[in-house]
Amino acid sequence: MTDPARAKRLWLVLALATILVVSVGVSAEATTPQPVLEHLPLTHIARWRKGAQPPRRQIRCFHRGQLLALAAFACGHALPLMALIPEPWPKSLAPPTLLCPLVYTLPEAGASRDTADTNDGQHI
Repeated sequence: MTDPARAKRLWLVLALATILVVSVGVSAEATTPQPVLEHLPLTHIARWRKGAQPPRRQIRCFHRGQLLALAAFACGHALPLMALIPEPWPKSLAPPTLLCPLVYTLPEAGASRDTADTNDGQHI
């Protein structure tokens, strides 16, 4: 694509379509009833696994919105109500952890340029 105006319009359409799909997924998630533990038997596994944190999403809002929009268009129905509902901020932020810590060594002052790009003779 060589025309910048055309690329700009394409990105605008993609952004609006993304907002539409996510808002359909968010509104569907907000209207889905939450399971109630009181209706379950005392020995049910959900009672053992309950915690202070809300359960994780089983399906992402974008994918849920895609599926709902596709089903609505296929069946000839209107799209569900769209709303972007914010989630509450976390109480505290845990620092990110590295999966594998990286160790870098600084080259010595007299080292040549081709050895300065390596770490003990191995490329990183």
